[in-house]
Amino acid sequence: MKLHVFIEEIKERVSEVLGEDYEVSLKKVLKNNSVEFDCLIITHRFDNVSPSIYLNSFYLEYLNGVPMETLVDGVIATYKNCLEQFDRSKCSLIDTEHAEEHIVLRLVNYARNIRILEECPHIRCKDLALIYHYMLSDDNSDGLVSVRIDYSNMAFFKLTEEKLKEKALENTERLFPPVFEKVEYLMKEYCRRMMGNAFTFGDERFADMFPMYVLTSKSRMNGAVCMLYKGMLERIKKTLGKGFYIIPSSINEILILPESYGMNQEDLAEMVQSVNYDIVPETEVLSDSVYHYPDDELQLF
Repeated sequence: MKLHVFIEEIKERVSEVLGEDYEVSLKKVLKNNSVEFDCLIITHRFDNVSPSIYLNSFYLEYLNGVPMETLVDGVIATYKNCLEQFDRSKCSLIDTEHAEEHIVLRLVNYARNIRILEECPHIRCKDLALIYHYMLSDDNSDGLVSVRIDYSNMAFFKLTEEKLKEKALENTERLFPPVFEKVEYLMKEYCRRMMGNAFTFGDERFADMFPMYVLTSKSRMNGAVCMLYKGMLERIKKTLGKGFYIIPSSINEILILPESYGMNQEDLAEMVQSVNYDIVPETEVLSDSVYHYPDDELQLF
């Protein structure tokens, strides 16, 4: 069964199971880096919340032999779980009177998001772009819950582009406070979770293996934008006492490598391209470029 046939079949079966109190529809959603997902939208006639359920993963399960009845049950369970998470979280409907308190910046790749950027206000920065999102929740523990602001909904938010820029930086620094630390700390934490007491690498050996630093947010989400906070890169330079390379690990964090380590920008760029292609999820790729501070001008604010 082809994908387009599968999603229509899922739609009909879910609608049949849920009954006439529910409206079930299909929609294509354009995510970061112009990755397109097929979504099922389910709305109860008494609810003002309509969870979007991505069907692509369910299709892969179907191709692996999972029965259609099981997948339908899985879609409905996902819908109910979304409603429960919404009720437990601090999510709310868009508050147009206080919208400016919830606008944040997200850093994305410019070329990979041309289709999206044509439809929304943004700020260009080298091969990257800053876009605006309205945060539906200030609690990032369950993921980033937000709505992208585009030209079609700007009037709804009652904000000008200048006001968007002004408030977004202030809110982003508040909601996504920066964390700058050695990569070895993150690797140790990960290895201890995976290996428990079997993890015995010495500090000196581990530091030699990972001579990098990571800049991210406290929540480990939307952390790449931290490098554009006012004065951030200069503060890192003062901390390291030297210039450094900026390696865009993903939209959630960047890596910092002191220039004294001996690697050149071209070799680092090749490494980044390979990692982006083989490891980083497509929706989280930030850039194949490597920047050098202070030579590359990245300061916007």
